[in-house]
Amino acid sequence: MNSTKVSTGKGRRVLIAVVVVGLVLCAGIFLWLGQIGPFAGRGTSAEKLTIAIASISMSAPIYVALDRGFFRQEGLDVSVEPYAAGKDALAAAMGGKADMATASETPVVFTVMGGSRLFVIATICDSEKDLAIIARKDKGISQPADLKGKAIGVTPGTASDFFLESFLDFYNVPKQTTKTVPLKPDEMQPALTAGRVDAVATWEPVAGRVRAELGAAVQTYYATGFYRETWNIIAVPDLVKKRPEAVQKMLRAVISAERFIIEKPAEAQQIVASHLRVDKAVVAAAWNDFYFRIALDQSLLVNLENQARWAIRNKLVTGTEVPNFMGSLYPEALKAVRPDSVTTGVR
Repeated sequence: MNSTKVSTGKGRRVLIAVVVVGLVLCAGIFLWLGQIGPFAGRGTSAEKLTIAIASISMSAPIYVALDRGFFRQEGLDVSVEPYAAGKDALAAAMGGKADMATASETPVVFTVMGGSRLFVIATICDSEKDLAIIARKDKGISQPADLKGKAIGVTPGTASDFFLESFLDFYNVPKQTTKTVPLKPDEMQPALTAGRVDAVATWEPVAGRVRAELGAAVQTYYATGFYRETWNIIAVPDLVKKRPEAVQKMLRAVISAERFIIEKPAEAQQIVASHLRVDKAVVAAAWNDFYFRIALDQSLLVNLENQARWAIRNKLVTGTEVPNFMGSLYPEALKAVRPDSVTTGVR
């Protein structure tokens, strides 16, 4: 009888030991997966990162990475703060409200020439058809030359500002023969509909909303052949200096988003439409005009320098010399995660 009790007690102790060892092994495996596998960042303390994001279709890699959990898989807890334009998003980041921002090259030029320090870490999209001149036909505009003498809405300090002058130059329309009217992105459609301006220079999805509203009453002109807009992720200096690993994690996440966009465009369009609060058809209509690729190449430098000359020529900045924009690029992070995406010659 006593021997039976002893045997039973030993069996229970063995069973308990086996259960404890099993639990420890399971916990270890879970933690291991959390560090390197598809569960990375889940169940662990994720690193916080705030991105000031312009609410446009070219920000798609950020939206997709957020929606599909790619940031979380890299151990990042990312929050996005929406803004109407890249200029506003970059200003927010430079003002300490975010760690990163999305913007075209134009706000980068103004920020750098204004004396502030920043780092472009990657271009995430580029396009010749994001920006457009949308003109009312009933105002006698049937070709670019007809913009002479017309009032054109533009958002100062943004890519639409540079695009408009480039467009007028390309079609030999003297800028002084037109009247530019400063408008915020959400003011474009009402102003054109009401006839307060004859045309607007704006970007997607604002341009898509205007076309949807006015339909056949408007004519659309693009930058094809003379200007390719880039859409970039810009980091504040403290992030690059103190948290370089976070920059690399963010890039790995948007590279995953790039693959998703290429492989599942319809799903990506729906994600973007949901974030922008527009109909998917508006996003889909312009989708093929965007080239989504995470890269950092020489063409960005050329673009920055061209726009700096434009800003100096028009006395939009106090400086008189084109800065060395090499110092405003941070290719090290992208080189670490996908070196073939950094053009040879960029440090």
